[in-house]
Amino acid sequence: MQPATTVYSARKDGIKRHFTVSDGVSSEVASVEEGFGAMLHENHPTRTFEHKGACIPCGRYSLFWAGYELYKPQSAEALAAAREKREAKAVEKEAEGNLFADLVRAEGYVPKRGRRSGPS
Repeated sequence: MQPATTVYSARKDGIKRHFTVSDGVSSEVASVEEGFGAMLHENHPTRTFEHKGACIPCGRYSLFWAGYELYKPQSAEALAAAREKREAKAVEKEAEGNLFADLVRAEGYVPKRGRRSGPS
């Protein structure tokens, strides 16, 4: 399902701006409502719902809101610490219920190799 239109909102230094992108060209709009225009109030041609005995037309389009989080890369030290933690967890999972649990813990993390496909 493709969106009919998308209005982006960006905030910097307390100033909020809205823009749309159409055919690779961005254009600024004053508000979200202006960005969607008449689509906000356009009725669906066939879909209705009944309210107190009257048939009310539904809106043709649905609005969905989503936020984009800013990507903040981790430092090399934080990535190394996360890897150590992940590998220690893998060792414990491998040792759990294993007859040779002490040996598994002593060897550390040994990744299992899958079967290679293709000619050998």
